[in-house]
Amino acid sequence: MIVSAPFTRRRIGIVIAAGAVGCSLTRATPASAADKTTLACIDAAEQGEKAQSRANLVKARELFTRCAASDCPSVLRHDCTTWLDETTRQIPSVVVGARDANGQDVLDATATVDGVRAQDRLDGTAIELNPGPHVIRVEGSNHGSAEQRVVIRAGEKSRTIVLTLAASVEPSSPVVSAAPSSTARSTDVTASPTPERGSGGVPLGVVVFGGVGVAALGVFTYFGVRGKDDADHLRSTCAPACASSDVDHAHTELVAADIALGVGVLAVAAATYFGVRALERPRAAAWDFVVAPSLHGVRSSAVLRF
Repeated sequence: MIVSAPFTRRRIGIVIAAGAVGCSLTRATPASAADKTTLACIDAAEQGEKAQSRANLVKARELFTRCAASDCPSVLRHDCTTWLDETTRQIPSVVVGARDANGQDVLDATATVDGVRAQDRLDGTAIELNPGPHVIRVEGSNHGSAEQRVVIRAGEKSRTIVLTLAASVEPSSPVVSAAPSSTARSTDVTASPTPERGSGGVPLGVVVFGGVGVAALGVFTYFGVRGKDDADHLRSTCAPACASSDVDHAHTELVAADIALGVGVLAVAAATYFGVRALERPRAAAWDFVVAPSLHGVRSSAVLRF
């Protein structure tokens, strides 16, 4: 909570100083340099009071420092010194730190507060802020970044805020080996393609289409047997004058069996394709990329091995 002196106490020095300047200005002679200085002191005191009422304590301290200077009127200087001490005690501060994923302190990082650079290096010193909400962000050169929203209270000194930075992912690079030669040192880069799957395990396509094929063949067997039995029963009992509903039922079972057979054959074929493809092993390939000086400049060549 920001402590403010009563109105009469805070304004009395400003009123007295303003009255003195007013009397000086009513004279026939122009205002002196001392009167201009006093006006600047009065303005600093008034603006400092406004800044303090808006919780802009850092700005208020700067203004109270001006009106507490030795060239300001003594009565105003006395009040500004009191207000300066009160404001300084109320200005909060934070100490920002950072750690990596292993819990080690990170020093090569910058701290920003509300988008404004506050520290180029986290050296453990305090950062003074105005009371209220702030966004503190830390960025490390090789450790990523992190930010935190905080509410800083008036009079809260050296509050410790430590952020954990996410480990940065460095791009993988090929293995580079140097091979000396009679003319120059060349660079040999060897790489091999990554196989489509590991040495163990069944490919997903085989599992999915194989399961569909087995299920479809099971459906074909069920409806094929049922349809054939019903058709044979109709031939032996009522053919050719059987009820149309009985004939349609047997026909539907036979059609369902044919459809299931087609689906099963296609699924098994697809599973076989994925299985054969998975059994194929990619052939390892490597290449050399050589850079060497020559009589006409720099010579480069690429050699692909099979």
